[in-house]
Amino acid sequence: MIGLSTIANAFNAEVLKALDEGCPHQKPVVFALSNPTIKTEVTNADCYKFLKDRCIYASGSPQAKVTRADGVVVNTTQCNNFFVFPAIGLAASIAKASEVPQSLFSTISHRLADLVPEEKLMRGECSPEISDIRDITVGLTVSGIKNLVGKGVARCSVCKSLVAAGDDEQLAKWVRSKQWEPVY
Repeated sequence: MIGLSTIANAFNAEVLKALDEGCPHQKPVVFALSNPTIKTEVTNADCYKFLKDRCIYASGSPQAKVTRADGVVVNTTQCNNFFVFPAIGLAASIAKASEVPQSLFSTISHRLADLVPEEKLMRGECSPEISDIRDITVGLTVSGIKNLVGKGVARCSVCKSLVAAGDDEQLAKWVRSKQWEPVY
């Protein structure tokens, strides 16, 4: 379930119970993505409490770690702002995209999902390590550029030629050269 409403507590115990009943064989996935934190649809603590620790949760706002009833500590992922949006923006910028198709969002989101270690999913977390964010962003951006070239909306000749050559390594190197370096 994805929350983008900015209605605090919209995913209350009743709503989450209905979601849980609809997912008898899998953990419900709850993305409460509204900003700021006071407008999130459900906090991480309430989500784990209402779903009896049986969920995968991510937020759009920063939240503290949660200790589940079984003692497992879960780091809440601020998924959209950390991984997805930066890669979308970088891909669109580097590729000089004439538009940002919906497929770019799903391509980058699916690629990110592929990078989440199984042990993190088992804890209810849904992102790779934040310490790897620069490398992850490069990989996500490469996937995004390939999508934009495939959709015919990339205007960058370097992107088009590297994608046509199937040279992901050189494309990644080129993307890395375009990344902002926070050096002061």
